[in-house]
Amino acid sequence: MLLAKAWLQISVDSITGSQQRDKEFWRRITAYYEKSNTSNVARTQANLKTHWHYMNPFAVAFNQMYIVLKSQHLSGWSEDDLKRATFEHYHARYGDDIRHEHICNIVKNEQKWKGSSTASGASMSSSNT
Repeated sequence: MLLAKAWLQISVDSITGSQQRDKEFWRRITAYYEKSNTSNVARTQANLKTHWHYMNPFAVAFNQMYIVLKSQHLSGWSEDDLKRATFEHYHARYGDDIRHEHICNIVKNEQKWKGSSTASGASMSSSNT
């Protein structure tokens, strides 16, 4: 969860925004993570980047399904109903339960993730150059 918060915080920085180079972007994420980490488990920049790129596709797929279902304006549905339906759709499509649900909950309402194509981190302007 801390990694997702760090990624969001750094990627939406209004001063540098998406114009950050890859090394600087991940250096800043690592610094944020280290400053906020209370687990006493050290993570290197490479560890964090690898873990982000592993868990990100799960969150992107879940978020895309969530956006589609939410856009259908299903009458009488609560947020819990919407999430449950998204879990069911995800399971039906991928044959597995969503991993990293906590990441989905953090990013689902963020502007960068509402368009889904920018959510991967790989297609963000120049933050991966």
